[in-house]
Amino acid sequence: MSEEFQNGRVIGPTWRQVKAVRESAQHELNLGITDAQDWCARALYVSRRCFQKYESGQHKMHLAAFELLNIKLEILRRRPR
Repeated sequence: MSEEFQNGRVIGPTWRQVKAVRESAQHELNLGITDAQDWCARALYVSRRCFQKYESGQHKMHLAAFELLNIKLEILRRRPR
């Protein structure tokens, strides 16, 4: 994972990284974009609009939220089918 740095400290993922996680969830769950954004938003306890702002780069996602989203995606991948 490649985080962005500012003044020598990690400030969180890029919007491209956030979008890549959403695309992975979208593929894993076989969802459309909006439904995948809803899944990601629910995983982070935020609104869809808030998640869309993370994904577009309008708002910076905190690194802890990004890690939580990745953990939940990994759990999703390991679920029995």
